[in-house]
Amino acid sequence: MLSRAFLISKRRLIPTLAPSTVSRSSVLFFNNTVTVNPLRFNSTVSIPDPTPTPKSKLQVDSSSKTTNASEFSAEIDESSIHPNKPRKFQPRRQRQKITNYQDAIDMGLAPGNILFALVEDPTVDLTTIHEAISKYFTSGIPERIRGPLAQRLFSKLAKVNEQNETKVSNSYHFKKVLNQLLESQIATSSLIDRTVCQLLHEGDFGGALALWIQGLEYVKQYPEAFGDKIRKEAANDGAVTENAHKKVPISRETQFATTGLVSYFLSLKQDAKSELDPEFVKLIIGDLKGRERPNFFQVKYLLNRLQISEENSKFVSEQWDNYRLSKVDYNELQAWETAMNSAHLGRSRLANTQIENNLKHATERGVKLSADIWAYIMRIYIISKNFPAALNVFSKLGEHGVSKPTAELWNELLSVHSKLNTPHKKQRVDAVTCYLITWMKP
Repeated sequence: MLSRAFLISKRRLIPTLAPSTVSRSSVLFFNNTVTVNPLRFNSTVSIPDPTPTPKSKLQVDSSSKTTNASEFSAEIDESSIHPNKPRKFQPRRQRQKITNYQDAIDMGLAPGNILFALVEDPTVDLTTIHEAISKYFTSGIPERIRGPLAQRLFSKLAKVNEQNETKVSNSYHFKKVLNQLLESQIATSSLIDRTVCQLLHEGDFGGALALWIQGLEYVKQYPEAFGDKIRKEAANDGAVTENAHKKVPISRETQFATTGLVSYFLSLKQDAKSELDPEFVKLIIGDLKGRERPNFFQVKYLLNRLQISEENSKFVSEQWDNYRLSKVDYNELQAWETAMNSAHLGRSRLANTQIENNLKHATERGVKLSADIWAYIMRIYIISKNFPAALNVFSKLGEHGVSKPTAELWNELLSVHSKLNTPHKKQRVDAVTCYLITWMKP
């Protein structure tokens, strides 16, 4: 106990105790010495006088060379007892905001701060903005323009251009700055994407696709261009709708691929001789998998945000369907699962429509269905209780390129006759069974 205690002898008072108030249970009295137990330290209760004197706080005489129990009293700073207690907040001195471009130059601010002042200055024109940006890139300073600053520069260009009511499009100014960013190897995917979207909004679909391909080569060479997080809010560049403030929680890679898809589909509209190339679509999507791959809802959202006309939006939807159907393998059961699910739900009309659509697309692509797929189609018809359609499938197998029915086809035919409530049902089932037995003989 004595080895771990703070001792206050007659000669000196340990400075770690002063000033403080401690509990009586934390103090031990040995002769003329006070021992304070730190394990039972309490800063809220004062020590009463151990002698039968009137109740009062005992003052410590700092000028006295001796300190005994009758003269002991201290006060401890609570911050030393409770180190985790938050300190009082002292507001940081606010810096003066520079909103004049010329003042920022005269003050000798850093290039990045000068550009921030340029964005805030309402008196600058387009020529001044481009000269300032060019001076920044030719200064040889390796400082990188951060994403928010570059986005604000683009918005400043669009705002000043609209205020001046010039005949030059916003995309012209965007591309002029973007080319400098690309040459300096500090461009980000969001800036490329924004410039492409501006071209789409202005109706230059071919130019948008060409710029996107240039951007694709850049991001492949510099993958760090996707490093910055996507901004949840759409930029206010005059190319967005009133619903543009809604959040779109997708990655930079997905957003970039979605813009590429829309650019490619709309370029097909502009060039009537071109046809959809599924391989080029695969190149646009790249290595994205699962939820990272662009979906139809993201495509529709982008069309709405860019205020694309209803006619062009409908064309993009058709091209999306063509691409989706081009990936379907109609000789796989997965292509017919939707019709099977509809049959199980009792939606026979929908199941029949889905089968007819699949057969139509397969015929257009020149795909010959296998015998197993025809048996699966018969099963769908049977489940949806469309027995005539199932019998029609079996009777036209030769026309579909199936010269010899398989065991699955015979079984489906037997199932149809067993469920038909027609006269001579037993004879029909027996006849099919005989055909099946004969077919199975070597």
